[in-house]
Amino acid sequence: MSVLFTPGTIGSMTLKNRFVRSATRELLASDNGRLTKPYMDLYSRLARGGVGLIIPGGYYVRADGLQAHRCIVADDDEIIADLRTLVEVVHKHGAKIVAQLNHCGRQSDPKIIGHTPLAPSPV
Repeated sequence: MSVLFTPGTIGSMTLKNRFVRSATRELLASDNGRLTKPYMDLYSRLARGGVGLIIPGGYYVRADGLQAHRCIVADDDEIIADLRTLVEVVHKHGAKIVAQLNHCGRQSDPKIIGHTPLAPSPV
Protein backbone atom coordinates (compact mmCIF):
# COMPACT_ATOMS: atom_id res chain seq x y z
CA MET A 1 0.00 0.00 0.00
CA SER A 2 1.18 3.51 -0.77
CA VAL A 3 2.56 5.62 2.07
CA LEU A 4 -0.15 8.17 1.19
CA PHE A 5 -2.74 5.98 2.87
CA THR A 6 -0.78 5.54 6.10
CA PRO A 7 -1.16 7.76 9.18
CA GLY A 8 1.20 10.70 9.58
CA THR A 9 1.94 13.36 12.14
CA ILE A 10 2.57 17.08 12.12
CA GLY A 11 3.88 18.02 15.54
CA SER A 12 1.42 16.48 17.99
CA MET A 13 -1.40 16.22 15.41
CA THR A 14 -1.97 12.73 14.01
CA LEU A 15 -3.53 12.45 10.56
CA LYS A 16 -5.41 9.38 9.34
CA ASN A 17 -3.55 9.59 6.01
CA ARG A 18 -1.22 11.93 4.16
CA PHE A 19 -3.73 13.52 1.81
CA VAL A 20 -3.86 17.30 2.31
CA ARG A 21 -6.39 19.60 0.74
CA SER A 22 -4.53 22.90 0.41
CA ALA A 23 -6.09 26.31 0.85
CA THR A 24 -8.16 27.71 -1.98
CA ARG A 25 -10.44 30.72 -2.26
CA GLU A 26 -13.95 29.24 -2.15
CA LEU A 27 -15.92 32.52 -2.12
CA LEU A 28 -18.75 30.75 -0.30
CA ALA A 29 -18.95 33.01 2.75
CA SER A 30 -21.83 35.38 3.33
CA ASP A 31 -21.54 39.00 2.23
CA ASN A 32 -20.39 39.89 5.75
CA GLY A 33 -17.70 37.17 5.81
CA ARG A 34 -19.47 34.49 7.84
CA LEU A 35 -19.84 30.77 7.22
CA THR A 36 -22.77 29.61 5.09
CA LYS A 37 -24.45 26.26 4.48
CA PRO A 38 -22.68 25.80 1.10
CA TYR A 39 -19.35 26.49 2.85
CA MET A 40 -20.09 23.91 5.56
CA ASP A 41 -21.32 21.40 2.97
CA LEU A 42 -18.09 21.73 0.99
CA TYR A 43 -15.91 20.93 3.98
CA SER A 44 -18.18 18.13 5.10
CA ARG A 45 -17.88 16.52 1.65
CA LEU A 46 -14.08 16.91 1.67
CA ALA A 47 -13.78 15.30 5.10
CA ARG A 48 -16.25 12.54 4.21
CA GLY A 49 -14.27 11.90 1.01
CA GLY A 50 -11.24 10.81 3.01
CA VAL A 51 -8.85 13.76 3.08
CA GLY A 52 -6.61 13.57 6.16
CA LEU A 53 -5.93 17.30 6.56
CA ILE A 54 -7.99 20.22 5.25
CA ILE A 55 -6.64 23.77 5.08
CA PRO A 56 -9.47 26.21 4.33
CA GLY A 57 -8.77 29.31 2.26
CA GLY A 58 -7.51 32.37 4.09
CA TYR A 59 -9.43 33.49 7.15
CA TYR A 60 -9.00 37.24 7.18
CA VAL A 61 -8.02 38.53 10.61
CA ARG A 62 -9.35 42.03 9.85
CA ALA A 63 -12.06 43.18 7.48
CA ASP A 64 -9.68 45.83 6.11
CA GLY A 65 -7.41 43.06 4.82
CA LEU A 66 -9.80 41.64 2.22
CA GLN A 67 -8.86 41.15 -1.39
CA ALA A 68 -12.15 39.56 -2.51
CA HIS A 69 -15.80 39.45 -1.50
CA ARG A 70 -17.34 36.42 0.24
CA CYS A 71 -14.23 35.30 2.13
CA ILE A 72 -14.32 34.32 5.81
CA VAL A 73 -13.53 37.19 8.18
CA ALA A 74 -12.39 35.94 11.59
CA ASP A 75 -12.11 39.33 13.22
CA ASP A 76 -14.31 38.98 16.29
CA ASP A 77 -15.62 36.41 18.74
CA GLU A 78 -18.99 36.12 16.96
CA ILE A 79 -17.49 33.66 14.47
CA ILE A 80 -16.13 31.25 17.09
CA ALA A 81 -19.34 29.21 17.35
CA ASP A 82 -19.50 28.80 13.55
CA LEU A 83 -15.85 27.77 13.37
CA ARG A 84 -16.40 25.28 16.20
CA THR A 85 -19.27 23.74 14.24
CA LEU A 86 -17.04 23.51 11.15
CA VAL A 87 -14.34 21.73 13.15
CA GLU A 88 -16.90 19.29 14.59
CA VAL A 89 -18.21 18.49 11.10
CA VAL A 90 -14.70 17.80 9.80
CA HIS A 91 -13.64 15.79 12.88
CA LYS A 92 -16.82 13.68 12.66
CA HIS A 93 -15.39 12.21 9.45
CA GLY A 94 -11.92 11.62 10.93
CA ALA A 95 -10.19 14.51 9.21
CA LYS A 96 -8.26 17.41 10.76
CA ILE A 97 -8.55 21.07 9.86
CA VAL A 98 -6.01 23.90 10.19
CA ALA A 99 -6.87 27.53 9.46
CA GLN A 100 -4.82 29.70 7.13
CA LEU A 101 -4.83 33.21 8.61
CA ASN A 102 -4.53 36.10 6.20
CA HIS A 103 -4.41 39.86 5.76
CA CYS A 104 -3.67 41.23 2.29
CA GLY A 105 -2.03 44.43 3.52
CA ARG A 106 -1.35 46.80 0.64
CA GLN A 107 -3.00 44.34 -1.76
CA SER A 108 -6.38 44.72 -0.02
CA ASP A 109 -9.02 45.95 -2.44
CA PRO A 110 -9.97 49.59 -1.68
CA LYS A 111 -13.37 49.04 -3.31
CA ILE A 112 -14.11 46.27 -0.82
CA ILE A 113 -12.63 47.78 2.35
CA GLY A 114 -13.82 51.33 1.63
CA HIS A 115 -10.47 53.12 1.93
CA THR A 116 -6.84 53.02 0.85
CA PRO A 117 -5.18 49.96 2.42
CA LEU A 118 -2.74 50.43 5.25
CA ALA A 119 0.82 49.89 4.10
CA PRO A 120 4.35 50.82 5.16
CA SER A 121 4.51 53.46 2.42
CA PRO A 122 2.12 55.30 0.08
CA VAL A 123 3.35 53.11 -2.80
